[in-house]
Amino acid sequence: MKNLKLWQKQYLSTLLLFLVVFYGCVFFLAHNSFSTAFSSAQEAAIREYTMIKHGIEAKRGMIAARGGTSLEADKAIVAEYGVYYSRRGVELSYMGKDGTILYSSIPADIIPEKEKQGLLEIKKDAAGKRYFSISAPVGSGYLGYIRETESIFIRQKQQNILLISAAAAFSLVLSIFLYINLKRLYRPIDNLAHELRTPLTAIHGYAQYIAFAAIDEEERFNAASFIAEESSRLQDIIDRLLTLSNHRESTLDWSQVSTEELFSRTKKLYHGIQYKVELPYVTGDFSLLCSLVGNLVDNAVKASSGQEEVELIAKENSIIVLDRGQGLSKAMCKRLNDTDGHGASTTGGSGLGIPLCHQIAKLHGARLTFENRSGGGTIAKLEFLQLQHNSIADPKYMPDMMKKKQGGISK
Repeated sequence: MKNLKLWQKQYLSTLLLFLVVFYGCVFFLAHNSFSTAFSSAQEAAIREYTMIKHGIEAKRGMIAARGGTSLEADKAIVAEYGVYYSRRGVELSYMGKDGTILYSSIPADIIPEKEKQGLLEIKKDAAGKRYFSISAPVGSGYLGYIRETESIFIRQKQQNILLISAAAAFSLVLSIFLYINLKRLYRPIDNLAHELRTPLTAIHGYAQYIAFAAIDEEERFNAASFIAEESSRLQDIIDRLLTLSNHRESTLDWSQVSTEELFSRTKKLYHGIQYKVELPYVTGDFSLLCSLVGNLVDNAVKASSGQEEVELIAKENSIIVLDRGQGLSKAMCKRLNDTDGHGASTTGGSGLGIPLCHQIAKLHGARLTFENRSGGGTIAKLEFLQLQHNSIADPKYMPDMMKKKQGGISK
């Protein structure tokens, strides 16, 4: 548990609490359902036994009125009822007061006992099959009654299996849904930590430069200015990442972004990189594009033996980052090109930068792709689709916010 992230701990604790409560409710419902079915079957058995008993007593009374009652007559009446009700799943027995079995269609091991008069109980035969059993005095003996009740237990068992299976399937679906949504909910926090690292490193470096290096006032002023710029950029990054987490395009600051300014800002962080500008402007959010390009360059520098091997190019409809690293395996290339945000960094880092880059690209109506470079290395290419189709006003290739902005421009 110590190595788990906060969202993973919350996922496990939430899932465990849900499972305890959910399965508690499932078992309560199953038990309540069985109790209801069993009670109904008991009441039906008692009613049926009472009806048979009253029928036998009524017929015995008619015979008695003609002066013909005897133990043998009682036996004949019970036998007549026994044959009729046997076809309905009920078996009867008639026992003399001395315990002699006068009539029985019931197996000997489950004949109701005369000592338990009027009590409904459950008996099991030699095969383990369960029956309702009742015995009560009728005439000169005791009338025994049994009805098979095993079907109630079988139906309940089948119902329990179905209920548990449905509950397990629902729990699985819910656990996957909870996992995906908690991971997505906490992704902005992870991205925030990843994005803050680069400007914080720059601020720390320039602060040490001011504190310990022998520099003149102009250099000190330039370093302090850069720290102020990076501090402002930190605030921008926080605001933009929170915006990205909710996909609120309406809060993004759309404008024409100078690729020269974009690249020169990146070069301040990575002095050794080379860049070339043939595409002067792109349309988008300057802070988010700085973050995107910074992430791509950071990965390229880490993959290369030196910053000099990294090239930054703006041409045609694209911003391209080239390096001379080890290149990408087939599996890694597939992961990096996963636009759903499940990619990883090329240097085996936290893997949070590339998913963020894909999110930023989507917001700009652009496409981010990775491929191996001829001669070794990697090509990261950000294609602006509205430029590719040679019309920034083409609604098909524009983010929603850009459509809104251009809605007020006269044609």
